[in-house]
Amino acid sequence: MANRLEELYEMIKSSIKDLKGEIKRDPKKEVSLDKEFRNILLSKGYLCLPKKYELIEDDSTSYLLAMMLKSFESLGFTLDGKAIKSLAKLSLFDLSLFYHENFALLEEMTGANVKHIVFYSQFPDMKGITVEEYYINAVLHYMTSSYDTMGYVPKEEPTKRKKDRVNKNPQVLQLLSYEEGEKIVVQYGLDLLEQKVAISYTQSDQLDYILKHFSSKISPTNIPFHENVAQYIAVLYDHHLLENHHLDFVSNVNDILRIYAVISLATPYLKGRVNFISLPRKYRKMFIAKLEEIAVNNINVCEDFHRHEFLWKRALEKLHIGEYGMYPTIHEFARKFRNDEYKTYYGLLEENKDNQEEYLKLLSSRPGEFARRLDYILRKENFDTKVSIDAFSKIIDQLPNPLLLQLWKFFKNRLGNDERIIIYEKNGTKTILRMEENRAPIAKEVIDEVINLIVKTLKEHFAKFERIEKVYVDPNMKQYALPINCRNASSQSKTLTYGTRIPLGEINKGYMRFFTHWKNMKKEEEDDDDLYRVDIDLSLELVSDDFTIAESISWFSMNGGSTIDSYHSGDITSAPHGASEFIDLNVKKARKEYRYILVNNTVYTGQDFCDIPECFSGVMFLDKKAHKGSIFQPGKVKHKFTLTQKGAHSTCAYIVDLKTNELIWVDTPVGATAYNSIAIQQADELAGVIKDVQKIHMNFYDFLMLHEGHISFVDKKEDANFIISDEDGASLKPYDIETIASQWM
Repeated sequence: MANRLEELYEMIKSSIKDLKGEIKRDPKKEVSLDKEFRNILLSKGYLCLPKKYELIEDDSTSYLLAMMLKSFESLGFTLDGKAIKSLAKLSLFDLSLFYHENFALLEEMTGANVKHIVFYSQFPDMKGITVEEYYINAVLHYMTSSYDTMGYVPKEEPTKRKKDRVNKNPQVLQLLSYEEGEKIVVQYGLDLLEQKVAISYTQSDQLDYILKHFSSKISPTNIPFHENVAQYIAVLYDHHLLENHHLDFVSNVNDILRIYAVISLATPYLKGRVNFISLPRKYRKMFIAKLEEIAVNNINVCEDFHRHEFLWKRALEKLHIGEYGMYPTIHEFARKFRNDEYKTYYGLLEENKDNQEEYLKLLSSRPGEFARRLDYILRKENFDTKVSIDAFSKIIDQLPNPLLLQLWKFFKNRLGNDERIIIYEKNGTKTILRMEENRAPIAKEVIDEVINLIVKTLKEHFAKFERIEKVYVDPNMKQYALPINCRNASSQSKTLTYGTRIPLGEINKGYMRFFTHWKNMKKEEEDDDDLYRVDIDLSLELVSDDFTIAESISWFSMNGGSTIDSYHSGDITSAPHGASEFIDLNVKKARKEYRYILVNNTVYTGQDFCDIPECFSGVMFLDKKAHKGSIFQPGKVKHKFTLTQKGAHSTCAYIVDLKTNELIWVDTPVGATAYNSIAIQQADELAGVIKDVQKIHMNFYDFLMLHEGHISFVDKKEDANFIISDEDGASLKPYDIETIASQWM
């Protein structure tokens, strides 16, 4: 199959080359689309025609069209009937170009665009390799590998492989005109800006592209999330599109600090050190004028400065605020801040921490702070619980829906735990902390009262949304976790959120084949090879029901899963031309021995994933017959994602729960500061990840049921005007994170 695909691919490229010589086309006509544009549409299930194309009336393209459909099918995709009819009318030149570009795009989406070089070519038939052979081969490889060569690998063994089986249920893609595609891309950019959760790092790159090319067509009316305001302004600044009116979305002085941080290539959530760049005078004046506008109407500017004291002192130096005497209010606040001539809100809270009336009064002036301290208030012995809840009930309506949803999750998981699992961001990446539960308990009836208050408020908020009639919600939406924080998510073909559960379904008695591919980094001629050699280790940690790691299938234990017919393809320590590692998991046999399987990638050479230009991972679902086919079968790829984590060089991508027969997406960095190690050394953190996903999470189905005030639901799909499902053709899918976070949350 792989050889046939290569032949088809070369045929297409050759046909385009020949056609370009035979057919005279107007060079001003645009027959190609930007790859970024096509990628965004493909993530939504669409392919797109170029802006200009030629139509014909004969069937001379039928052979090429049939070949295209066959090769698309080999990658796990097909086209709907309407798309096929439209493509049949294209000229041979345009169809050839469409075929070439989109076949390459689909290859990349599944990971079939690279050659998967493995250490043991006979993988997965590894039973004949002894432990001694493993050891000797590994030592020879480690002694001979370098930046320029992969080094020693065992002699290739001839392997009989069965013919690859075509995916019986390919993803159906639809075809759009350029105008239709542009509307979707523009709406996608608008939804990113207007969503009520943070834009992920990978989405930031897409937003950059969209604003660069379509900024005149994107006019957000509201950007509710402060970090997203910073992303928006910084992108406009980078492309010299920033005007004064764009700063209308800035609501406090720390928004300016976030913008300055992102412009300086730091994160917008103001953690850690920022090396602020020098701004052109035009933009310094623009930012200081906005600070003055805020300061005139806000007596708490010094306090806002204090929240990020060190960063503001550096930023004010770089902004040269003393040069702008025409803005006296902000100049005076800056002077008071530098000389500590102010009293903070948090100081007042500390002074009144034992005075319930004053404490609640102060918190009521800042609903968000009240929400964050609610658990603490309900635990205070000298506070009347009923009074506290009554005070909270008076301000809860002012809380944004994402914060209410976070509170719901927090209090749903407040009871019955002897251990706290805290996952927080530090230096740009997630950090997992396990600690003993030492907080005073809160009575169940109090927690239930808080949860009921949150649910009531959410329903009231959602009831104000636009009315929608005849909506069908597929029950499988219960598998998908609601997006609350996707900031650090890897780039994926389909966006999944932390805690999403994917049923293994037909793979129940087959194999899961995990894969990771990477390539060495480019280097200058005189640089040290070891700085650019990349060694990524793929491993599975086999975990028992009591959360202890029982066994590893990894570079140091390639046959660690031999008792369950599961093997590693061999450790590769350098990839000058690209390399891959695979691990097979026999699902049925693994279930008898273990409860959880954790899938990990570690950059042993210490680079962050985001710095490696070619690096992706994923999983294939193979039945017993497909298991004997090619090592890499793109049509069987269930999920593929690019490893793009910032500040991380070790990550747990997903967990297989063998008891519930589900794959749980977590995409969580572990052991962020200990790259030169093995995953099993992070056992405590990995156990923390497992325990955290066992918590109660709001799923899409339950979230949508909160919308009953503006939606009329139907029980049958055929009766619906609007379908919410993960199936092809649905009006809304769980992967449409930005749409859900902007229009439904």
